[in-house]
Amino acid sequence: MSSIDIDFLQLLSRYLRKDINFLGRNTEIHMKALGLDSMTSIHLICDIEEKYEIEFPDEYLIDETFSSITTLWNITQSIKCRLP
Repeated sequence: MSSIDIDFLQLLSRYLRKDINFLGRNTEIHMKALGLDSMTSIHLICDIEEKYEIEFPDEYLIDETFSSITTLWNITQSIKCRLP
């Protein structure tokens, strides 16, 4: 997939307890290790849906979706590409 959008990273940074700037290019760290919990992930999904004008299908509302920043970005882009 494409490189991660800076706006996406800024949106994420509002929900993570740890500063993502320290990650450098390592976007494979599990988001739970960065402070994302289940309630916060719901708010994050809502903001991603609004920003990118998409809707996450139920099958993506699972822990694996949040396994890393890269995974969440790739899923977001995949959903966006499916739109007419």
